[in-house]
Amino acid sequence: MAIFFFMKIYVLVLSLVIILSVSAQENIALSANEQAEALRNTLKADSDNLVALTNLGLLELAARNYRDAEKFLKRAVRVRMETASAWLGLGTLYMDERRDIEAFAALAQAALYSPDNPHVHNFLGVIYSRRGWSDAAEASLRRAVELNPSYTDAHFNLAVFYLGRDKPLIEPAKRHYYRALDLGATKDDIIEGKLKEK
Repeated sequence: MAIFFFMKIYVLVLSLVIILSVSAQENIALSANEQAEALRNTLKADSDNLVALTNLGLLELAARNYRDAEKFLKRAVRVRMETASAWLGLGTLYMDERRDIEAFAALAQAALYSPDNPHVHNFLGVIYSRRGWSDAAEASLRRAVELNPSYTDAHFNLAVFYLGRDKPLIEPAKRHYYRALDLGATKDDIIEGKLKEK
């Protein structure tokens, strides 16, 4: 058992050394396809390699290959339930597919294992808002901003949230919208119009 464990670590370290040395020697970053190929090779040597499963799932998610992304991320959480990054990946995948209940479940797991991750709270806020759970949405979005005051998307989402209320809260919406713009968000004509109406 100890030898098998050592070999698993050795294969992971060897894979990472190869990836890093190729990148350093050629002085280029690996493309997403090259990264995916290196991760697949790692999985050939160790089918339960948590790092490879998670990163391959996230690469597939970024490429919008949802079926493969879900397969790898689910395998990652089967290997280690506490893998917050895999849960977060699953949550964002399910959000993109408008599978809100599954997104909520995955993001709740991510929050359990990574309670100080602002991305988790931002995405939970979006899901809560979609479901009409206003108090939870506001609390999660505010928590995301507390954890990372420079989190552009969370500020933008708070502005949208405050403007979307039955009785819009204009001052907080302005504050978060203009902060998002300061952080690099693109102007939004609909929000601009709503802020000028009031």
